[in-house]
Amino acid sequence: MAYRGTALYLIGFCELRREVRIFRANRILEAQVLSTTFERPPDFDLERFLSDVWGIEFGPLMHVRVRFDREVARLVRETIWHPSQRLEEEEGGAVILRMEARGTGELARWLAGFGGRAEVLEPPELRQAVLELGQGIVRRYGGA
Repeated sequence: MAYRGTALYLIGFCELRREVRIFRANRILEAQVLSTTFERPPDFDLERFLSDVWGIEFGPLMHVRVRFDREVARLVRETIWHPSQRLEEEEGGAVILRMEARGTGELARWLAGFGGRAEVLEPPELRQAVLELGQGIVRRYGGA
């Protein structure tokens, strides 16, 4: 089990997909106790399995670089956001956060919370995802 964000997840072998998967606990509609047992593979390490995931969403591993304006840089500096993070100070008080992470959608939603105070420098697909979230907000609330 793993608690990520605001939800509890179960990590286990999926018979349908024949691989280790993540299941959100509140979406499990029914459970049964079976007489068969399952042994965790000896090379499976839960911490390693979840170490490069942002939140709980998987996807390709991305090299992420985000510039945070000085107005939010203190918060970025004071928080451990991801185990792989590295910070680079910039003149004027801004900070660049670098990390290796998975989960484009979750990362984009997190970054959108900083409004115009965060700029994705790479990868392009994360930058595009944040742009699309912003365009959706403009459509919802009006504007050019």
